[in-house]
Amino acid sequence: MWSTAYDNDLTAEISNPEFVQLGALDFSFVWIYLMPLLLIVLTYNIKGMELDLGFMPLLKIQQPSTTNWLLQRLATIGLGMLVLLSLLVWIPDLLIMHSPDKGNLFTLWLVYVLYLLIWMVLVFLVIRFGKGQADQALKMVGIWLLLTVALPGTVNQFVLLKKPADLMMAMIEAGRDGTDEIYDREEDQILSEAYDILPELKELEPAKNDSLMEQDMVRGAYRLVRNQYMVEVSNRIMQEQEERNQIVAASYWFNPVSGFHNWLNRISNTGHVSNLEFRVKIQEGSAYINKVLTLDQWKKRKMDRASFDEYVEMFGTL
Repeated sequence: MWSTAYDNDLTAEISNPEFVQLGALDFSFVWIYLMPLLLIVLTYNIKGMELDLGFMPLLKIQQPSTTNWLLQRLATIGLGMLVLLSLLVWIPDLLIMHSPDKGNLFTLWLVYVLYLLIWMVLVFLVIRFGKGQADQALKMVGIWLLLTVALPGTVNQFVLLKKPADLMMAMIEAGRDGTDEIYDREEDQILSEAYDILPELKELEPAKNDSLMEQDMVRGAYRLVRNQYMVEVSNRIMQEQEERNQIVAASYWFNPVSGFHNWLNRISNTGHVSNLEFRVKIQEGSAYINKVLTLDQWKKRKMDRASFDEYVEMFGTL
């Protein structure tokens, strides 16, 4: 009943095992940011080495179409990367996870493949118009730095300048100063606010007859008002986070790597949207528990086995 949407002990429950153990270094992160480096290492010398060693005239005699020769070599490497990807995605599921729903996993695999194809096209264009190994390597690394470091970093800095992070100061102040201010209010004011939050209280005997009002009931009203206050603070924080996320989403057309990363996180339910949805459920559950407990306190409900089982079932459905 005291839980809020941003309790620290909720963090680990919203992420997959890799995310919990290694921070952001889950498989999607590795594939998005490190796979292109492996691809660069495997392909930077294709055609570039022949140009540096002066073999291109001989190659053109043996291969009427150097473009087809280049596509064949890249297709071999791409096929090898595809096999590696498939093994890393499907073998753990078949041997360890045994997921009953293969749909999301197949969607993840398709997005990984699409991302690989995009990088294969970029590599092909660099090699097609390259002038040697050094030239190709520098261009490939430059593209990687631009797409994975420069553009996401620039967007991140822009978002921080436009919507500065408050380091959760609003929640910290609410849990300290705001809560103290609520408990300093007069009982009559708190009861009036509790009636607005939970109108059913007005129909109960303690609301109609002050002599029936007990201290536990008053404490329940304070707790109800405090919970509603924390919900309002959490909603403001979520709104600010959503506004930041919308700014980032608007940059996907020129910041595709971040777009792919968030797309994958959304499919695997480890992204920002899933985070907020989880916190909203915690918040709604806490509000519901507070309302039920307050009503039961005001009704002077006796806790017997049937009531206990009802509470257990209620908590199980939240």
